[in-house]
Amino acid sequence: MMSLAGKKIVLGVSGGIAAYKTPETGAPPA
Repeated sequence: MMSLAGKKIVLGVSGGIAAYKTPETGAPPA
């Protein structure tokens, strides 16, 4: 069971990594 804050952290971290790996797009995949 994940809390809302936990989900936000996971999404933020995964999105940040995606944006860091692909600076050309500048936006993480939805």
